[in-house]
Amino acid sequence: MQEKRHFKLFAQRYSGGGSNYIKLFDAVAAQPVYDEEKLRRKLKGEVFLKHLAFEKHHLQQLITRALRLYHSGKNIDLRLKEMLLDAEILHERSLYHHCRKTLQKARKLARVYERFVFIPEITRLESRLFDLQNLEEVYREETDALQKMQVINKYRTLSNKVALLVASAHQVRKRSDLQVFERIMRDPLMRKEDKADTFTARVYYFYIQAVYYEMKGDLKNAYRSRKRFVELIESEPTQLKIHTRNYLSALNNLAISQLELRLFSEAAETVEKIRKVPLHDRKSEDIRVNSFVFSVIIELNIAIRTGMFVSMADRLPSLERAFHELEKKIQPQFCIVILNSIKYVYFGLGEYRQSLKWSNRVMHETDAGVRQDIQAMARIFNLVLHYELGNTELLEYMIRSTYRFLLKSERLYKVETVVLQYLRRAAFYTSPKEINASFGELLGQLEPLSRTRYEKKAFEEFDLLAWLQCKISKKPFATIVKEGANTLKKPQNRLKIK
Repeated sequence: MQEKRHFKLFAQRYSGGGSNYIKLFDAVAAQPVYDEEKLRRKLKGEVFLKHLAFEKHHLQQLITRALRLYHSGKNIDLRLKEMLLDAEILHERSLYHHCRKTLQKARKLARVYERFVFIPEITRLESRLFDLQNLEEVYREETDALQKMQVINKYRTLSNKVALLVASAHQVRKRSDLQVFERIMRDPLMRKEDKADTFTARVYYFYIQAVYYEMKGDLKNAYRSRKRFVELIESEPTQLKIHTRNYLSALNNLAISQLELRLFSEAAETVEKIRKVPLHDRKSEDIRVNSFVFSVIIELNIAIRTGMFVSMADRLPSLERAFHELEKKIQPQFCIVILNSIKYVYFGLGEYRQSLKWSNRVMHETDAGVRQDIQAMARIFNLVLHYELGNTELLEYMIRSTYRFLLKSERLYKVETVVLQYLRRAAFYTSPKEINASFGELLGQLEPLSRTRYEKKAFEEFDLLAWLQCKISKKPFATIVKEGANTLKKPQNRLKIK
């Protein structure tokens, strides 16, 4: 709302009253989805409709300029760019004293916020002032900044490689997958923490280290690495304010480790921290959105892993409303995880039709960034849903469809292979007795896989073992999951950190 108000004031000031642009802006903003035909009907009679394409282009430029001005005091990169522009103008006007003061302030900000990329430009402008007494020190600092930039860029490159591997694979299932991570970990920068000589470098260092440990199945060291990083940020309030986004991501990653180690009480505490992160940066929309995304995903997954689906029953309606309001602002890879988690909770509550509604959304998600493991398990989950709903007429077709999908899947490993072989036979089962007997057979084949490093994470998308057990034992699905969580739970729900 504040941004909209700022834009209207800006348009009135810089566009000769700006009434046409404000009318066009309000009309477009009122549409949930842009529709030019409806827009023309709403603005019928307005002269500017004759050259609407031009007006829209100019409106976009106005909005961008207004947003740039609105955020200039809050975004450090914009502030530094403006200060450098100010210094250029002051130098051209021969106001050298003011130019020097501006550059000194810019240098201090660039150092505090570790925006080393600006230091060479600051140095270039300072050299034009012919301050020979401090020139040697200035050049020394420029060299140091360039070295730090180089180190940060190397860490960023390693981090991007890891992020790409995670996005495409999510977990290691083959030795060859792990070897790619091991090559990254052999890089000289990853040997010791002190190689990361800036806070920004440490952000990348801990991210890479924790992901590597998680991928190789060393969950305790992944947890320790993530906990260490969170403690590091929390111990430096200035850096927490500067790196609020990194702090939010660090908390999310820590909560994921806590879930994997079944430290559910700690995970719940971390969720509360995640919800409070926007207090450190009240004006950042992406932090508000990601705080919602991360807290909801962890909260839903605590219920999923403990079998306490009923704890989410009252929360789901408000959670769904909030999700629908923010959905367009949420990145696709997070959207699919939320959809997946909501369908799972409804399944645990026995509300199969609601679960099917959300499951269909997962199935129809075609974004290129959607993980293959989610799509593969979504189809198996859909089969289970239709079985629970008694849609026997659809099952034969769906079994064949799922079989074809798994057959073509690029990540066809043991879990999928076992299910694939089962589906090939399942098409011929007709009586309830045959089907129940086949469940026991499938359970016997899958149980050993759930204990292997490279396969056990496949069951996190849907606990197929728990469902098979509930069909065989005639117990509710939630009861089986809860019993499993209690069996695995340690006497103390904490991990000792050395």
